[in-house]
Amino acid sequence: MTVTLTEKQVRLHQHSQFIPLSWEHAIYYEAARSLTEQRFNIVKSRAVAGLDNLKIGPRREALVRIIIAMAFAVANLREIQRFRERGPADGESIERQWARLRRDLSREPARTPPRT
Repeated sequence: MTVTLTEKQVRLHQHSQFIPLSWEHAIYYEAARSLTEQRFNIVKSRAVAGLDNLKIGPRREALVRIIIAMAFAVANLREIQRFRERGPADGESIERQWARLRRDLSREPARTPPRT
């Protein structure tokens, strides 16, 4: 079977289960974004990896690439150590966000239907 889409259908196709700019999209992706920012701040932290000044680009010098890779390796190692000391997390942040939203609304939130 062959399915042919018009240009408008291709343009409006969404690859995610959540519609961009909807509240579901925001709840789902804010956790990943905050985690990325948190990890990058850990790498830049003087106390963890010591890269508090990232004004040098990794394309300029080969040694800078190694320094940045080592900084990420140290930050990852510290995070693994902290995770082992802390123990398992108490659930996914997305699930906590959905539960908080259900509690605030006193009902199940209405889902936005897909555009395609």
